[in-house]
Amino acid sequence: SQKAVVTRTATEWKVEVVNGSSTSVLTLNNSGTVTLTSTSALNVTTPTSTFTGNVVVDGELSVTGGVAAQGSMRSEGSLSVAGDVSLDSGVTLGGHKHSNPEGGFVGPAIPG
Repeated sequence: SQKAVVTRTATEWKVEVVNGSSTSVLTLNNSGTVTLTSTSALNVTTPTSTFTGNVVVDGELSVTGGVAAQGSMRSEGSLSVAGDVSLDSGVTLGGHKHSNPEGGFVGPAIPG
């Protein structure tokens, strides 16, 4: 059975849609907080999505396209890369070499 319920209290508006075992709830709070909860999934289809401010993802983030970033990136934990890492200077992590004090070069890096 499907139903939609709109409720209003002194501090919030709430829209709840129930369809069998799936529930979606949109809550608009007087403090300015908007909460969207779904027991199934959230699908957004738009040419561009813009977020102003910090974005927190509490779970895994999967990206099937490219990633472009401006500014610093920081990781707390391990970072795994399938493929090579290259710098604007043309140096690659997998193929770079270091000068050897005894002459010539050593490298590339050996997997450990």
